[in-house]
Amino acid sequence: DLVQRGVVKSSGPFADGTGALIIVDAADAEAVRLLFTHDPFDRAGLVESSRITEWIPVMGALAE
Repeated sequence: DLVQRGVVKSSGPFADGTGALIIVDAADAEAVRLLFTHDPFDRAGLVESSRITEWIPVMGALAE
């Protein structure tokens, strides 16, 4: 649903198996935290840790 609504822009695992990256469109870091409180993987205890970092794309498909 989040992909269809345009919230999740892209996601996938790191090639070395150490984790994954999820790129979302949100107002701020707190909005992202709230969004992921509903993540089924996190709710099932499958997320060991996470880090939210603001990213500003300036070129390419995700730049505005």
